[in-house]
Amino acid sequence: MSILKQTRQPAPVHRPARLESGCGQACIDMIISTFENVALPDAELSSICGVKKPGAFSSVFDIASGMAARGYETIRMADITPEDNFKDPYKYLKAVGFDPGPDSPIIEARRASIQKFMECVKQGKIQSIDKSPATNDIADLIRDHYGLISWVNSATLKGDFTRTVGHYIVPIDVDQDYIVYHDPGGITENYGPVYSVGASAHRDLFHQATRYPEAIGLNPETGQQRTMGLLAFRPTVL
Repeated sequence: MSILKQTRQPAPVHRPARLESGCGQACIDMIISTFENVALPDAELSSICGVKKPGAFSSVFDIASGMAARGYETIRMADITPEDNFKDPYKYLKAVGFDPGPDSPIIEARRASIQKFMECVKQGKIQSIDKSPATNDIADLIRDHYGLISWVNSATLKGDFTRTVGHYIVPIDVDQDYIVYHDPGGITENYGPVYSVGASAHRDLFHQATRYPEAIGLNPETGQQRTMGLLAFRPTVL
């Protein structure tokens, strides 16, 4: 069953990212260039993603707020609520391999970005869905003409189950047992069977790669590891 009431034709294949950008900016570049047929300068991509320079680490909350401000319908789906992130952003940053230190100004900056996100939700500019995205959700959103960004553990996608390295990729298709995606960090790396439109991972491996480490705690309703999150965007006028 679709998340949305309205169904549109599938989105076109996203263009490969400019590899010199950070992964967040590069994924937004793929989505905007697909829908708007423009290539934005790095400074503008950084502004949308809420960072001051190209290549800097981007927050899912800043990316969501930036795309909503650009006029995109915006959805965040994850089983960790914005409120939980707001209480302890340091815990979630450290869990994906980014440790600025508990007293870093980055922590308060992250709280500010989450607060801005929650205000956008209250204003109806962003839809926040507190559930772990399933394969059917990804397929439905692609079918309904959304461009997606998934936050994943790139080490898991490469077959390394000992580390957690937070990374953004763009899912573009669900093909039988595989989820196909563009990886702005190197879409030609062999993460599994390689399709002409990008890389692919078996859906079990893909969903494993979207999980936080068990140290974060399990979802009490599902007993599963908690989810890093999925963002979905489409222009308000197509």
